[in-house]
Amino acid sequence: MSESIDTWAREQVGKIWGDLRALHMDWWGPDQTNGKRSDLVLIEDRVESLEKWKNHYIDAERKGTCLGIKALEEHIKDHEQNVEEEVAVRVAGIQAGAQKGVAKWQGIVMIIGQFLTLAGLLFVAFK
Repeated sequence: MSESIDTWAREQVGKIWGDLRALHMDWWGPDQTNGKRSDLVLIEDRVESLEKWKNHYIDAERKGTCLGIKALEEHIKDHEQNVEEEVAVRVAGIQAGAQKGVAKWQGIVMIIGQFLTLAGLLFVAFK
């Protein structure tokens, strides 16, 4: 019985060593350069190059093509100025319309006043 347990334990240890060798081959590869570790190194290199490109883009290239906060503030200022100009044009139009109305009524009242003056003169003349 002792031999069978001993044999079984050796078999289990052998299986564990075999699994560890398989993991080693999977991780490192047959010549230590083409396993999962090498894939991970390639991914890390790619991420590093993308980080460098991103930083270069943000620091150098984006400044020339991006509006940025200063340009956005200028855009808002121009928009507010355009709104103020539109309001001024509308107010001027309303005032012009009001002045036309006042001038019209002034003309009507003046004509009525002239008729009343004429009527008064005729009344005095024919009395």
